[in-house]
Amino acid sequence: MPRQSFRQRFEVHVPARNPIGSSPSQEETFRFVIPDGVQILRDGSNTGVTVVDVNYGGLTERRREFRQIDNGVELVWKLANGEVFPVTGRDARIEIELQGESTQSMSLSPKYQTLRQRFFDRFFFDGLVAEYIDPSVQGGRVKFADQTIYMGQALMAMATEAAILNATGGDAADTLQRIHSILDAVNQLDEAAEPYFGENAALNGFFLRDNVTGPQDPRLGNRFAACDSDFQNSADENASPSGDQIFGLLYGLSTVVHFAGDDALSTQAKEVSSRLFDYARRNRFTLRLPNGDDTRRGSDMRWLASLLHGLNKDTTGDDLFDQSEIELFGQHLPLTGVAALWDDPATARQIENLAGREFTIPIIGETVELNSFALHIMLTALAPTDVWSQEELERVAQKVNHHMSILLYFLRHSGRLPQFFGKDIIDQILDSCPDTGPAKSLSPDTGWNKDNRWIRSANLGEPSNGGPEECNGIDWLLLHNLNQLVFVGR
Repeated sequence: MPRQSFRQRFEVHVPARNPIGSSPSQEETFRFVIPDGVQILRDGSNTGVTVVDVNYGGLTERRREFRQIDNGVELVWKLANGEVFPVTGRDARIEIELQGESTQSMSLSPKYQTLRQRFFDRFFFDGLVAEYIDPSVQGGRVKFADQTIYMGQALMAMATEAAILNATGGDAADTLQRIHSILDAVNQLDEAAEPYFGENAALNGFFLRDNVTGPQDPRLGNRFAACDSDFQNSADENASPSGDQIFGLLYGLSTVVHFAGDDALSTQAKEVSSRLFDYARRNRFTLRLPNGDDTRRGSDMRWLASLLHGLNKDTTGDDLFDQSEIELFGQHLPLTGVAALWDDPATARQIENLAGREFTIPIIGETVELNSFALHIMLTALAPTDVWSQEELERVAQKVNHHMSILLYFLRHSGRLPQFFGKDIIDQILDSCPDTGPAKSLSPDTGWNKDNRWIRSANLGEPSNGGPEECNGIDWLLLHNLNQLVFVGR
């Protein structure tokens, strides 16, 4: 079995010395246990520890002792502070590494197979993904809302499924075909967009959220007596794209390129990503209809423009930063100001404190409500990039229960294991969803009574409408696969 490396960072804070007193000291005890299913390798050492990095921060080390514990180590670390300034005290950090050998193999569990079959049997329609179905309506009712976001998450789930199958010698043919059908459906939504608004068809990145005409739509197979979709609300232009739709698709496209292991699908995903980004870029990140009017919902992407660029670059390899601009009061400005905002560590600290409240974007003078939806877009966009450190992303993501972005960050950076949770916590989250799948009638305590756990991550524990709607469960499938890749298969 291949070796796996696990890193963890620990910190000790020591108050400042009183000018007339002795040097204060602080001793802390830390435990570092590697995940279940991985056996620690001591390699002849008493502990198996490798110290990767130490930053004393001006403190003096008095004691450092590693003790062997079951499948891990215990660190006793004592430091003293002989300095009067800064008056807030000083911090020391140590990062250590353990090696382990997996005693398990990745797998797609029986429950995964059940919920996967449920998803494709009931919520998947030639590449389009329904938000929920309502069996209480006579003849059944299906709803498509923000469905390109769900298409993106379906790409993520299938790409990570392909990675598991490829690593374990499984047959990924059906998985890759599902990815292909979703990518084809994105192209169809792109080609159908201009005619919907009275223009000639064009494959140019401007797309529809869906093009489901109603219960008679042939893709639904006469299975529903009622159907709600954004496409049917033409008077309100609900079918036009918004920024979260583009981000939702780009997340999936990036995951296909990096996890699916198929060159043809990777090429197709890169082509789609290039078109979607070009649509946003040519409109200077304020989305517009063919007639030049702003789209009705979520048109202003300027505050996230540099993150969108980063996602597209991560997928395609194309660096278009210097060729991208935002528009402000009629002036065309480079992305440097927006990028500087996200690169500033103070932004992460501010967002951590403002989660759920309003956040003012200095460069454009706009105020954005950091609701669950906005946080989901931001965290998932940051996860594949180097804009934030793992520590910065974890602090914000953990506060709003967005485990998915933390696991994705780890996979893309081969960094430290998540500091706030391990495989046991993810297993508990997965187990709290019944085999019948997410539904709005479930207890809020489960966290699976929302249309999508990641989009609603900041609102977990709040009641839904408690109705009979059954949700598609793509959020559960994705978490299952990330759990396998992070904690079992690396």
